[in-house]
Amino acid sequence: MDFAGKATNITVEGVIEHNLEVISQADWIIDSGPDGGSKGGQVVFEGIPEQIIHAEQSITGRYLKKSNQQGGAVCEPNGFATEGPRFHIR
Repeated sequence: MDFAGKATNITVEGVIEHNLEVISQADWIIDSGPDGGSKGGQVVFEGIPEQIIHAEQSITGRYLKKSNQQGGAVCEPNGFATEGPRFHIR
């Protein structure tokens, strides 16, 4: 489908994602782990991106925190972002 130039309202029920820039833009994260495969499958975090860096069992949170400390693409909360990243972790 071609959505170019058209207003869209899309609801995504679930996405498996590993790109930190995409994760940082999420409205809600459900992170499973603590590892992959047979060592995973447990919910280790559920909440907004700003909170995941404090979840000790979340590997995603560790990488997101490190990305932010290195100047990764995260900025202030502002609701629905139209350009650039959406929050900055403090």
